[in-house]
Amino acid sequence: PTHHLPQQKKSRADVPDAETTSDSITDVVSHLHNLLQTKEKELKEREADFDRRVKSFESTHPSIGSDNDVIQLNVGGQTNIAVLRNTLTQFEDSMLAAKFSGRWDDSMEK
Repeated sequence: PTHHLPQQKKSRADVPDAETTSDSITDVVSHLHNLLQTKEKELKEREADFDRRVKSFESTHPSIGSDNDVIQLNVGGQTNIAVLRNTLTQFEDSMLAAKFSGRWDDSMEK
């Protein structure tokens, strides 16, 4: 057996009118727009700060190598091999590329 709950009739006062609903939607959209603008401004400020830090780092660590640099490799302690940096770094995500990108030149034994 299905039991039906008695439905309560809504009075006219319980139903928001179109103008009130429209105003509420407008308020929410306006709030979200302002929030988005605030977040976008914060993001731009953080991006500008990051760019300043990168420039500062690059100015104090100018030793990033050139693709045409010749690197002398000591292989096994006896054999020296001369190789172009771009040969070692041609696969950007490889361990060799990370090691020989030039970023760590100051800390490597020469």
